[in-house]
Amino acid sequence: MKINGSSRLIDALAIWGAHEAGGRLFGQLPASFAASDPSSCVDLVLRYRSPLIARILESQPISVRTVQIAPDDRSAMVLADGRTIPQWIEAVRMHDASGDAFCRGMADSAQPVVGPLICAAPVTSDDRAQVLGPIVLYDGWHRAAAWWMQVDRGANYDIDAYLVLTKLPDRLFRSTQAAP
Repeated sequence: MKINGSSRLIDALAIWGAHEAGGRLFGQLPASFAASDPSSCVDLVLRYRSPLIARILESQPISVRTVQIAPDDRSAMVLADGRTIPQWIEAVRMHDASGDAFCRGMADSAQPVVGPLICAAPVTSDDRAQVLGPIVLYDGWHRAAAWWMQVDRGANYDIDAYLVLTKLPDRLFRSTQAAP
């Protein structure tokens, strides 16, 4: 994983909200929503993804980094529901025809899959940022799946992400590892 720079949690939330507005929530947007307004995007993600955001906040965020996740980092990634990306790809293939078609459409494209993903991981400290636990993916499951499929087919490129560095692992994973 390559760390490109620093960001703020609110910036990651704004990007997440903008992505939600263009996707699943497109038909449910409040009349006051303005995609060009970061506060509208943050408001949207707080309204519709608050359980996931609560898990990030409970993990005690230290800072946020913009990163590039390399194909070699894939084994450290896990979805916020506890499944690996290959497990999720299989579940979508079996039970969600439209989700499967969407993922496969991106994966079959000659174009690289574009992030940013939104994820978090516990680290030793902000200055060293050695990841201690899984990289938990909160937003970008379809894109991560398509990237994974492209990499499995021989593509070799990194995907952009906002990585929230935390003091504790996500609560779903706390019983499987010791806190730093």
